[in-house]
Amino acid sequence: MPKLDDVIADILPEAQNAPADMLKKAMLDAARTLCRRSKVWRVDVEGTMIPGIAQVELELPRETSVVDVAYLYMQREQLFTGRFSAAPDGTVTLADVPVDGGPLRAVASLVPTEKATGLDDGLYDRWGTIIRNGARWLLKSMHGREWFEAQVALYHQQEFERGIGQAAHAALNACQKSPVYPLKNRFF
Repeated sequence: MPKLDDVIADILPEAQNAPADMLKKAMLDAARTLCRRSKVWRVDVEGTMIPGIAQVELELPRETSVVDVAYLYMQREQLFTGRFSAAPDGTVTLADVPVDGGPLRAVASLVPTEKATGLDDGLYDRWGTIIRNGARWLLKSMHGREWFEAQVALYHQQEFERGIGQAAHAALNACQKSPVYPLKNRFF
């Protein structure tokens, strides 16, 4: 997982005198926006159902929260939307209380937490250009700062929005083709 300290060098030329914390926040905010709006960061996570309890805790990667659960499988049987709900902390609430216990698998769309110290390797490798455009837009649109440039900010905003659309399209297409048990940590 690349640390935010390491990836801010990718946008430093855009805001030479910006404090490191501001650069990290811009990168993290851009990554969070990309993940939240496109649902592009999907992972296969597990949990354990306990008979008589309608809530299951999913085992999430560190410094992440859930945006959405695309698929939920109980003993190889797919549950459809409306039969469960998911909270950002990875708690899945089932519509029906399970009679049997056992493993539960979910395909969850994730987002880095607000206090994340790094970005996932696969996420940054695949979607880093879009994240950097989002961070540049956030930085360049800061009125009153020496690095403020409205036209450059507008350009990066348009590139960021286009990138989010491409990522959302890729995630949707991959979701429609998804096998019953997808590979762990898929980045579309």
